[in-house]
Amino acid sequence: MGTNHFGPFLLTDLLLPSILKAPQGRIVNVASSAHQFASSGLNFDNLQSDGWFGYGALGWSAYGASKLANVMFTYELHRRLRRKGITHVDVNAIHPGVVDTELPRNLGLPMWPLLRVMGGLLTAEQGAAGQVMLSSDPALSGTSGLYFAAGDVPGTHVRTKSNGASYDAEAAERLWRVSEQLTGATYSALGAA
Repeated sequence: MGTNHFGPFLLTDLLLPSILKAPQGRIVNVASSAHQFASSGLNFDNLQSDGWFGYGALGWSAYGASKLANVMFTYELHRRLRRKGITHVDVNAIHPGVVDTELPRNLGLPMWPLLRVMGGLLTAEQGAAGQVMLSSDPALSGTSGLYFAAGDVPGTHVRTKSNGASYDAEAAERLWRVSEQLTGATYSALGAA
């Protein structure tokens, strides 16, 4: 949760004043289809997956929760920007696809060899194509508060629905408050939300 959500949450706060000064800004949060593993929502009683049944025993569940936090943060930041009348900054989340990186190579199960044989892994370039698209495609100007995922053709990314829990605005607001408390982020560039 610290690496996947709290770090990007704080970094976005630190960069936001500069982003707001630009004629157009785009924020792209790298999420994952693994957010589906947290379909019942975030466990605010153990947000950082501590303890025996935390990350050690239930790593995929904890990873999924951190990626759900990415999507919820995206939606909440979008809402806060638009409530302030800020329409020149867009924020979206994306699942790049299963990219041939150290993550699938080091899974506890022998999935990497199977994925390679089946052709289920994307190259780094194919995985990055979605982030590049969301950050630079002129046709997507004004596209904000959405979730994109790898398409059927390697290297393509399309708008799709995230899991139901990601649309819980009350939980997203709670996650925002907890994230501010734990990181020291203030989002003062947005003023009072």
